[in-house]
Amino acid sequence: MPDDIVAAQFRKAEPLPTIYRDVATFNDSILGLRAPEAPTVLNESRLGWAVSAFEEEIQEFVEATQRGDVVEAADGLMDLITFAMGRLVEMGVPVLPVHMGVHAANMGKVRGELSKRPGSQGYDAIKPAGWTAPDHSWLLGMRPSDFAMLQRRIEVRRRAQFRVLLLGHARHGKDTVAEMLRDHYGYRFTSSSLWAAERVMLPAFARYGIHYPSAQACFEDRGNHRAFWFEQITAYNTPNKAAVARAIYAENDLYCGMRNADEFIATMRAIHPQPVVIWVDASGRGLPPEDPSSCTVTRHMADYVLSNNGTLEDLRRELDRLMDHLLGLN
Repeated sequence: MPDDIVAAQFRKAEPLPTIYRDVATFNDSILGLRAPEAPTVLNESRLGWAVSAFEEEIQEFVEATQRGDVVEAADGLMDLITFAMGRLVEMGVPVLPVHMGVHAANMGKVRGELSKRPGSQGYDAIKPAGWTAPDHSWLLGMRPSDFAMLQRRIEVRRRAQFRVLLLGHARHGKDTVAEMLRDHYGYRFTSSSLWAAERVMLPAFARYGIHYPSAQACFEDRGNHRAFWFEQITAYNTPNKAAVARAIYAENDLYCGMRNADEFIATMRAIHPQPVVIWVDASGRGLPPEDPSSCTVTRHMADYVLSNNGTLEDLRRELDRLMDHLLGLN
């Protein structure tokens, strides 16, 4: 399933998952109707039944509206929405990613009149030149486990989100974990190194006559000047050793890449509630520890150690297990 679809669902309000969850509970508990393992269409018998029920709800809405009965009109429309959602559940379709695709396509339309739909009073939308229809082809590749994963991610997002601090040596996978937390759990994340490149390192290098064309270029060259980066960020954090952490957490849920032990201690004292500290470890793959001249945080400072000693999929499973634990889902 495309990561941008998964990530998008957590950056939006969630009325649809609430209805979807309620309808799924009704289908399961009252009807005993289980969702299929993979998305599929209704069989011919269920299709005929569904069409008849749709027509009944539409007729209820029409008659209530003609009577001027707003209560029954609202009830009819909600019945229609709930019934339609029930069929999506029955088909095994995860509603929010599909909704996001349709919504994005709709937002590409323009206001206009369609001759085949008279009576809009000007409140209709038409497809302009170059308009792109939503692409739901990813549904065809969904595995049985994907549906449960989507539901779990939605449940995770409902819960109070805690701050996270990612520690670890260079190249052990901290940025990869940060991106997973952003893409799969909705965490706001800006690379702390890129943040420091723009606000700390460009001015610091300029004082020595070194001028990068952009913060991105400075960031990409950081491996050649790790000790200097460490010194300058330490200086930025003096005398307020939590200055960087305060600035990052003011805009984000996640701080990735703190390297100074004194900054760590100050951050734990200054940031409330304290972030959950995760150490990302890839030493089992032969990656060396970082030199103390550029990193003084250590593994024992973390609340949890996340192993990055296997494949990328192994890392994702390890992170999911940890998040399940932290959120009380297992």
